[in-house]
Amino acid sequence: MAPIPGEIFLDGTTGAGGHAAEIAARIGPRGLLVCADADPSMLEIAGRRLSAFPWVRLVHADFADLDALREAAGGKTFDGALLDLGISSLQLDDPARGMEILQSINSAAQVTVTVERNGQSSQININNAALAAGADAAAALPEAIPVSEVPPTSPDEDPAE
Repeated sequence: MAPIPGEIFLDGTTGAGGHAAEIAARIGPRGLLVCADADPSMLEIAGRRLSAFPWVRLVHADFADLDALREAAGGKTFDGALLDLGISSLQLDDPARGMEILQSINSAAQVTVTVERNGQSSQININNAALAAGADAAAALPEAIPVSEVPPTSPDEDPAE
């Protein structure tokens, strides 16, 4: 991907705006960058970072909503697009987003994972007994032999024997 001045680009997974800032700098004021994210709090963070680029349009939308994104581009065709699929570490670090699983896996309570999408919250409840059963199963696996304790093979020795 090599954006050039004047092009119209889409960052369909804007997140905190790091990639978008680089694209915006490359396309310059004659270009247009449409930045979409399904997470309004990430758009707020990106908006602060991208405020120096008036040719950037922030859109609260999923990257799959091409009609909304094309509308944000004034009906024009995108010259390029970036989709950095995955989850942001900012989202993982925020316990309000349901990643408290990292903090409470040893508690007796149930863990609720919450995902915000299009203004709707989805929750998945995980019973810690199931997590504990998985941990017990992993503990029952044979221990790995540290590499330092594996006897070396000589060049003449066939490792398959």
